[in-house]
Amino acid sequence: MLIKESLDSLYRWLSNNNKYSHLVSSITESVFELTFDELQNLFLQAISLSNTSNEIDSDLQVCLGILFYLQNDYNKAVECFHTAVLVKPNVSFSLILYFFIKK
Repeated sequence: MLIKESLDSLYRWLSNNNKYSHLVSSITESVFELTFDELQNLFLQAISLSNTSNEIDSDLQVCLGILFYLQNDYNKAVECFHTAVLVKPNVSFSLILYFFIKK
């Protein structure tokens, strides 16, 4: 159940973000019907949008890292978290990481 709730939170974050909400507007199905791959694809599209502005969105990196973590792809998760910390070194993501690591 925790995974479904996590996916729902990630989906809601994306759909409520002004920069990326248009990516989910075409999706009519419930987030619970989305697969990991479909949600990951939405986040990768968002990353691609942020790359065109030459600005790395650290929040987006954290969300993608959480998604990779939930898929047990720890190397990619670490890369995303590392990128987020490089972009905003003074922001602590430890609370987010603690929540998912204690799972």
